[in-house]
Amino acid sequence: MQFSKSTQLSDGAGHWNLSEVRQGTIKPEGKEENILRPDADGKLAVMERTVSQQSSAAGETRAINETYSTNVPGQAGNEGLHLVQRESTVQRSTGGRESTVRQVEGPNPGNPGDALRVTQQAIDIVRPDGRGSAEQKSTVVTFGPDGQGHTAFVDIGKTSDPGVVRVDTQSSAKTKK
Repeated sequence: MQFSKSTQLSDGAGHWNLSEVRQGTIKPEGKEENILRPDADGKLAVMERTVSQQSSAAGETRAINETYSTNVPGQAGNEGLHLVQRESTVQRSTGGRESTVRQVEGPNPGNPGDALRVTQQAIDIVRPDGRGSAEQKSTVVTFGPDGQGHTAFVDIGKTSDPGVVRVDTQSSAKTKK
């Protein structure tokens, strides 16, 4: 399936100007999206591309989202798209225990020519305790420029209904229903 979405902004004088176009394709194995914005000459150019892939096998789901951009942290603008972020998520479910590991990689702003490095990792584990409830533990670790991990957030919870524990690894918020 293909999609396209345009965004226009008012210039304040009653005129609408095209500010962004998002175009892409969605396939069973993933999604690709191009974001076009006016360049210095006012012509639409691809400024960002996201590529998403997903696979499943034997109680495990893997998803990888890569973002390419003309804006690279630590570099003056240049031509072409460069990989600026890779986010990988692995969800496992074995014997009632569920775990999700989300890892974000980004460039080193001090040396953007280096390979991507891990900047954040979120680990969520839900395990039944055998008495009809489950324990849930969320840990977010950030990595400094030296590559050392620093625990930024730990949340431990318990519920009597393990089927309703939902963990949002995109933020430090947790939702229980």
